[in-house]
Amino acid sequence: FGYDLRIRALLYLISTDLIRRWIAKGLPLQDYASRIDPIYDLPSYIVRHIEEPLKVEDLAEHCGLSYPWFARKFHEIYGMSCKEYIEKVRVRRVEHFLQFTDCSLEYIRSHTGYVDCSHLVRDFRKHRGMTPGQFRKTCHQDSPGKDTFLKSIDTQEKNG
Repeated sequence: FGYDLRIRALLYLISTDLIRRWIAKGLPLQDYASRIDPIYDLPSYIVRHIEEPLKVEDLAEHCGLSYPWFARKFHEIYGMSCKEYIEKVRVRRVEHFLQFTDCSLEYIRSHTGYVDCSHLVRDFRKHRGMTPGQFRKTCHQDSPGKDTFLKSIDTQEKNG
């Protein structure tokens, strides 16, 4: 009686010990997971390529999955659609530009992957409840991080 429970507990102990030893030897689990299934590396891929026009169909192909299977799996893992995820990443990047730079909307659009300014404004209003201009007015233009952010953008463009 209770053998199933004992065996399950022992298996958990063994697997936990193996994982701890694996990490102690410097073998990162995240890299292993992304090699098994590239969908786990997709958020970092999206962030690295956010300036490009990202299509969900292309991302599905990048992962070697059909579009319906990719869409289902992405939502299951990340709790939202891939399109929603891309929008959120882009809106966050727009928000940073608005907070820490005086760049024009056209410049921001070209560095956040939007096709045109109207799509940028539409997505920004949808996620933040105000236009980019209204958001910029509410931000402190002389925030301490402004120069640091501008330097990081310049560095990214040079290394780009």
